[in-house]
Amino acid sequence: MTRALLPIACCLMPLLAFADAQIQMVGKDGKVDGTYQIKGTKVLMEAVDSGDNSLVYDASTHGITVIDHGKKRYMHLDSQTVAKAGAAMNGAMAELEKQLANLPPEQREAMKQYMPQMPSTTTPSMPDIKAARTGKSDVVNGTQCDIVDVTMNGEAAGEACIASQGTGLSDADQQTLRSMFEDMSEMASSVLGRDDTSPEFAALGGVPLRWRDADSGRVTETRVDTKAPVDGSKFEIPAGYSEQKIEIPSLTP
Repeated sequence: MTRALLPIACCLMPLLAFADAQIQMVGKDGKVDGTYQIKGTKVLMEAVDSGDNSLVYDASTHGITVIDHGKKRYMHLDSQTVAKAGAAMNGAMAELEKQLANLPPEQREAMKQYMPQMPSTTTPSMPDIKAARTGKSDVVNGTQCDIVDVTMNGEAAGEACIASQGTGLSDADQQTLRSMFEDMSEMASSVLGRDDTSPEFAALGGVPLRWRDADSGRVTETRVDTKAPVDGSKFEIPAGYSEQKIEIPSLTP
């Protein structure tokens, strides 16, 4: 989940249901930080900080396709594939650390120089996202919303103005998004070793109509358009793109 899409990802899960629709986070300067487009059972996710990559979720298969337009390739992900890859990587790294531990100190340090980002086998945790209601409210583009302070792992992440109704999203589109975030939670938990990731996605309890980032101070507003034309071809893998499989190299002899 990129930072540009984080406010949407944390907030939409409690409502979800759609027909064709587009959700965008737009800055005061008119710059679009992130976009969700929904068509049938599919959701197309694009963010300004994701480069030439786009993600397509399909509720009918519960899978995500990552499309790299720069390299003209794609990768299919689902909970089973991600879990298998995560288990293989954790096992390989545990074996490598075991082998390094048997080396003399000078050799161990020399080997580590070739692996500057040596990952730990300690199970990481999902970010702890919390939302505290301030008791204040506002109106964004004609819709009333409640102001909440959002923290991540105890640090200020930003301020959101949350609307629980009046956003214009249909029940069908909301259900598609709910399925997507539930599947994303399952994939994350299969890698990070947790079964309770969904609360992080649902922390804010509504749609963030406005988001003020704590680090940059940048303010974005969420625009929901149920009449915007959604190009179905953007949800498909372009002709000539090659599939990239998840490969976990063996670190054992």
